[in-house]
Amino acid sequence: MSVFPTDVTATSSPTSTSSSSVPAVSLPPVLPTAPGSKPPSQCKQYANYITTGNDAADTLANSCSYVSRFYDVTTANLKKWNPSLQDTEPCALSEGYRYCVSLQDESPTKAPPTSTSSATGVLTPTPTQDGIVSNCNQFYMVKTSDGCYAIATSHGLTLEQFYSYNPAVGSDCSTLYPDYYVCVSVKTAASPTTTATPTPTPTQDGMVSNYNQFYMVETGDGCYAIATSHGLTLEQFYSYNPAVGSDCSTLYPDYYVCVGVKKAASPTTTM
Repeated sequence: MSVFPTDVTATSSPTSTSSSSVPAVSLPPVLPTAPGSKPPSQCKQYANYITTGNDAADTLANSCSYVSRFYDVTTANLKKWNPSLQDTEPCALSEGYRYCVSLQDESPTKAPPTSTSSATGVLTPTPTQDGIVSNCNQFYMVKTSDGCYAIATSHGLTLEQFYSYNPAVGSDCSTLYPDYYVCVSVKTAASPTTTATPTPTPTQDGMVSNYNQFYMVETGDGCYAIATSHGLTLEQFYSYNPAVGSDCSTLYPDYYVCVGVKKAASPTTTM
């Protein structure tokens, strides 16, 4: 017997055609979303806590590993979309709640824009959402399952800075859409003093010393995708991060890699 409920259909009795013999079908109640889980505006499908009447079956059916296999989602994404699961050990759904198991894939409807040069002289990739700051000099393509906080911190920004650069994502990140570019750096006025860029941790050995921008590697990332999404060639990425290997075989998730370096000032030419 499957521990997950099957579809309920009404069937008539073989000995009677009376409508009174057809059992009433009641839909299960809609459970509240687990604390911190993706809202309906971002989540396409939810999984309810399952009660079977058998403790062993309940434990199995509501374990993160079982739910992940059933809905064909990684446990890492299940926890990312439902942060409350990160606090449970072993990882399992809590009774009385529903959990996001699939994200919305709809993007805002808009005419395909043409590439334009921003005030910084940097070519603006497409598509972007409306209202992005004009002095943007670095962009990042949003992936499914990305969040504003994760994007901001991996690019050395505060959440407030990220929101100010990308007002269209909303003050609660509810309208951050995958496959759209967001601004992760702006051109600022020259400062009389220079401060070192703090190095996040962990990083792999051998990273170049003149770094000024980082990205945290996620499961499923590849060197080529990281490089191109940050305006780098694959050769540049390898030169900044030699520890990933010449074939990207030692690129590890949850480690920071360098995706930007400081450029040497051009010498002044005198006649």
